[in-house]
This record gives sequence, C-alpha cells and structure tokens, in this order.
Amino acid sequence: MVVDGVYEITMQTPMGEHRGKLTLKTYGNVLMGTNETPLGTISFTGTVEDDEIQ
Repeated sequence: MVVDGVYEITMQTPMGEHRGKLTLKTYGNVLMGTNETPLGTISFTGTVEDDEIQ
C-alpha cells in the first residue's frame, strides 16, 4: 500500500473542527509521519502491512 505524501486534513474534536497537514513516509513496512496543526506539530511512527496501517 502506498501512503507516502502530504495530505490536508480536517479533524472533528470536542473543541471543534481543526485543520492540519498530515505528512506520511514509509521505509519498507515502517511508517513515519507528522501532523501539523495551528496548535503544534506531533511526530509519530507506525507500520504498513498489506492494506492495513497501524
């Protein structure tokens, strides 16, 4: 599954709607990314296997 890219996203939260930029990059089955919003930037890691992202 190819997920690499930059995505403009909208999140529904208890504090209302927040827009952000989600950046995803895979290295084999390792997923690395950032979520940038007006409230700050969060980095995360995960995995990609077949059609599943965790």
